[in-house]
Amino acid sequence: MIDLNQLGFFISHHRNRKGLAKQTIGSSLKHFRLQKNLTLEEVSDGICSVSYLSKLENNLLIPTDKYLLQLKDKLKLTDLNLEFAESNVIHQMLDAIENDDLLKLEDYEKFFEQFDYRSKLIKYAYDIYNHIEFDLSIIYSDLIIYASQFTTDEFILFLYVTALYLYKESYFKKVVHLTKSLLTFEIDRPRFMAKVKYLNTVSLYRCGSLIQIDKKYQSTLNMLIDRQMINYVIELQKRYLLFLSKYLSIRELKTKISGLNHLNREEKHYIKAVGHFSKGNYDKVLEFTKNILTKKSTYFIIHLCALDKLKKHEVILDLLTKHKSLFKTLDKHEQIIMEYLEKKCRKDSTLLNFLKTKIMGTYFTSEDFDYRQYLLGELKNLYRDKKYYKEALKVSEQIADEIKEAAKIE
Repeated sequence: MIDLNQLGFFISHHRNRKGLAKQTIGSSLKHFRLQKNLTLEEVSDGICSVSYLSKLENNLLIPTDKYLLQLKDKLKLTDLNLEFAESNVIHQMLDAIENDDLLKLEDYEKFFEQFDYRSKLIKYAYDIYNHIEFDLSIIYSDLIIYASQFTTDEFILFLYVTALYLYKESYFKKVVHLTKSLLTFEIDRPRFMAKVKYLNTVSLYRCGSLIQIDKKYQSTLNMLIDRQMINYVIELQKRYLLFLSKYLSIRELKTKISGLNHLNREEKHYIKAVGHFSKGNYDKVLEFTKNILTKKSTYFIIHLCALDKLKKHEVILDLLTKHKSLFKTLDKHEQIIMEYLEKKCRKDSTLLNFLKTKIMGTYFTSEDFDYRQYLLGELKNLYRDKKYYKEALKVSEQIADEIKEAAKIE
């Protein structure tokens, strides 16, 4: 999907650039031509060919001094870079993201039908930030070829929104690496950098990485508090407790939860349920989720899985029938869990093949409630039931290897 080695080259390239110009000349020319409602033909007339100007604007050529002076005169410009910097839409986008502002369609739609790389980047960032569905690989491939020409602001925006997209798609290891690279840039945007650090830390949790987790948590928390980013503080603390719930005793977990007054009752119950599930206390999971199971899909899933562990399959089928509307809000991992549980409860003969296919064919990482680990455990049990002991042993080794790999992420 995304080649981090290729992207790593551009990260090094941009980090080492000194005195980077605010804009590439070609994009500046295009900006001012469109601003003055002039066509390619009108601007190029008497200076160069239309094809030549088009290539300049798309940053495929660097103009000679002769052509540059003539084009500046035609457009009545004094200094391309300085004038464009004052109205830099990329800079405005970063400002909006830093301040949690909306990216409004009317501010950016004029760029959506244009074909220079900056316009593509603007649409790419707009779509990701506003959760608009699209095929990342196509636009990403179009943009990455221009990465060496990006200004610092453009490259930072490109990395950040790409990380947001990958986070949404559960590619948490890639998010960790991208955000770690972003944090090495000297960027005078305190709230923006705090968001990058937050994204890095919560991605580490969702990978299941154990290395320096307390240190990461505390430094990120302090940064968010210093910048008064309270919503992020709350979300980080919740993620941290969900991560720790698998490793703390129930008493320790309860003590930590009681110290966080801003968590609502549902969130506290869910965190306790995750802790109890990891310790095999399935009745307790049901106790903490029975009154909240339809509030969020994650609550519903862990409730069903606890019922499955207690072999209450008729209850599961009843709940699946009763709450079909919840299926519309499930992510791809949750859909697999639901489909698996339904097949299991109905004693579907295709269960083993379904599980093998889904585990091999779907990208999984650790979630709050570890979907992949749960399904791998189920696969191991199915192999044992069918007396496939060698296969069961291989799955056990796979689980152990994946846990070790997650811990090596840093």
